Amino acid sequence: MASHFHFLRYIASFVDQVTNGKEVLHRCLADALRVRTVQEVELGMDDRNMTAMTHIDEEVSGLVILARHEKARLVCEHWLKDDKCVFEFVAICTKNLEKGVYRHFYMKTEVQAGNKTPTLYDNIPKRAIRKRSDYEDWNIVTMEVVASAELDGGYAAMRIRTKHTGPTKERIRAQLAMLGAPVLNDKAVMPATVNKKVAKAAGLLPAKSKGVSYPALDIVPARHTDEYDDYGAVAHAVAAAPTLGGAVDPEILEKPYGYMLQLLPEQKLAASRGIPQTPRTKVPVALHLARVEFGGRVVTCAPPPYWPEGAAAAVAVQLTLKDIKTNITEYLVLQGGWSTIRKVGGAFGVKARTELLVDADSHSIEEVRQAIHCLEDQGRNVRTAVFAAPGRADKKTWAVFLRNPAVRFRGIQRTLDGSGEANDEAISLEMQKLSQRRDVGCIALLTSDSGFGKVLAVLKTRGIQFLVLVPEKKPLVIKAYKDRGLEVLTLASTSAATGSRVRAILHGDGTGSVTLADLHPGVFDEQQAERVRNFLTDLGYARPSFDTGRVYLPPACAKFWFTNALGSLTVFPPPVPVKEVMLQSLQTRSWRRYEHQLAFCLPTSPRSKLTKDWVKAYGNRQARAVYKGGGPFILPDSPNLTFQALKRLGYLDDKLNTDEFEAMLCFTNNSHNKIVLRQLHLLPDPADHTSDVKEKLRAAFLSDSCPCQWLCMPSWNSQSGKNVELLGILERAGALDGSAADSQEALFEVMQNYARQEDLPPMRSFNGLLWRIFRHEKKDGDPNLRSVLEFSR
Repeated sequence: MASHFHFLRYIASFVDQVTNGKEVLHRCLADALRVRTVQEVELGMDDRNMTAMTHIDEEVSGLVILARHEKARLVCEHWLKDDKCVFEFVAICTKNLEKGVYRHFYMKTEVQAGNKTPTLYDNIPKRAIRKRSDYEDWNIVTMEVVASAELDGGYAAMRIRTKHTGPTKERIRAQLAMLGAPVLNDKAVMPATVNKKVAKAAGLLPAKSKGVSYPALDIVPARHTDEYDDYGAVAHAVAAAPTLGGAVDPEILEKPYGYMLQLLPEQKLAASRGIPQTPRTKVPVALHLARVEFGGRVVTCAPPPYWPEGAAAAVAVQLTLKDIKTNITEYLVLQGGWSTIRKVGGAFGVKARTELLVDADSHSIEEVRQAIHCLEDQGRNVRTAVFAAPGRADKKTWAVFLRNPAVRFRGIQRTLDGSGEANDEAISLEMQKLSQRRDVGCIALLTSDSGFGKVLAVLKTRGIQFLVLVPEKKPLVIKAYKDRGLEVLTLASTSAATGSRVRAILHGDGTGSVTLADLHPGVFDEQQAERVRNFLTDLGYARPSFDTGRVYLPPACAKFWFTNALGSLTVFPPPVPVKEVMLQSLQTRSWRRYEHQLAFCLPTSPRSKLTKDWVKAYGNRQARAVYKGGGPFILPDSPNLTFQALKRLGYLDDKLNTDEFEAMLCFTNNSHNKIVLRQLHLLPDPADHTSDVKEKLRAAFLSDSCPCQWLCMPSWNSQSGKNVELLGILERAGALDGSAADSQEALFEVMQNYARQEDLPPMRSFNGLLWRIFRHEKKDGDPNLRSVLEFSR
């Protein structure tokens, strides 16, 4: 089937403003393409009168789509109107711009008045909007910088995407100039200067007020005065202008066919008003339409040969998956419908893609972007899968990020019984599936958890390449994966606040405190850590985790220090106790072994977004959480250890929080605590009773296989953020009494009335009821909200 469109490679071949009245551009193109009139007869295609469907500036090079008959023209116009076409330009600019969408505004009335290149504005001027309907007079032009690369000499190559071409809706050159990054060589000489009065009479200058216009004037001799009016100015300009307004050189007019030349209608009207038609010098600019996607087809075109070598390749020559699919399909048709993978790969240089899997419960958008860029810098074709709760895609920042076609979202439902880490299980299953696919050359995993070590070690035996990307602030995780022989890429911190001003001190009697000090970088010395790990392992304090083989040094250091009665020890930041124990290990003395089990705990508060003041005061989020936790403690093992620890963590007290069942329910349903319990395989089961949960929590508090940082329950304070939020909930429900906020007891009574009103499960403790109310309030608005972990009394 013959194609309904021709594709012309246009390289800055300029068309002047004059014609002999016979030749037309379509005929010239038909001759250049050597079209055959036989198709006009057989298929109704008129190759002698093709219509250009894309329009680029005369100084710009690139692709032009030519419709070969009327139906093709109508279909293409429909695609353009519905934004179904994609145009990608390559530009060399005087400086680089960040990737993203750039928008500018223009007035529709300027276009209606015949100005095809209206003035652009960064924002709609306030003076232009007097009433709401004035916004209808404005339109917008948009371009998206999808890739950029630095070039020699301070220049930059950019790949720019638009949905339109033409002088009005595609204004890339003007937009780049407004952004301070004009296209290289875009310095065309402006037309000859026009007398201000002539310009005003010709309609080139705006009228002073609405209703005032300057009609075309007849030509009369100029007045011989120094101060002539508009009428004389036009006559003087026309009389002084050369033939055809200066559009043609005199030597051309003297040729045999010179007398046949005439101005085009628009230029002829302008010349009659005294506007010079001297053509401006036209030089090619470094802007090239390199790729057009329309009607299911993708057409590409390399820049002209005079472009700097490698400039376009830096951003534009890497085809998208759709480009490759289209080209391979055409190749297979020419090969009779089939070919071998080896031949196709050799013909098109198709690289197996890299699949990046992300646990979005543990990483921010900035970290995901950093991981993608890290892989792309290695020349990899990256496709990313983001695993998170289904509601995450509804959050504004994530929704914008997920618009990237190379990023797909995998909504993972939270299990009702709370068993199993939903994201971890889904990621492990996805890795197993991908390892069996031939089009996947590498599997990359962005994680801050060493729990994938066994799965990766097993899958690596299948011959596929694995990469693990870990933030540099997780040195133990990095070491765990390297010890398994896996390739690890470290990601620099995306936060400016990486150190800690907080010190958590464990005292000799097992109590603790927190204080503020100078900024500590929080970076481990690997040699020190390895020496301390071996030292504490020999004494029984450091026992590798059963699942990951990881050793958590700060809790082991604290237990060693307390058992050997060495006094106070700073247990946070983590590198501090490691260094202190390393110094003790250098001494020649007899050390007590770890024979009596101890429960070490470093309480933390919920982590919230840092403000500038908090960064200055604490250093980072974890430091602030530790400071608000109040300080570490150590407890000896006993049958009542669970409730002793819950009391120190604030879940139990002697006032309104005496219910042990509800204290354990609140503790285990805290998201951070639940994750740690799940990793320890000590998460309560729905069939468990209070005694079962008590023993599981006792084992968790004694465990050496976790950092021992447990989330505490903040004490009641009428001015705290949580209680201010609670008062807002009660006030909106009309349940708040004016004096209820004065005491915890009065507030508890109001909360019970609210719970009965909302049909919430009855709770006996203040903390339990507070947890129920907050969960009820957030059940529809928090995408990270996990299922309730219930068990029997």
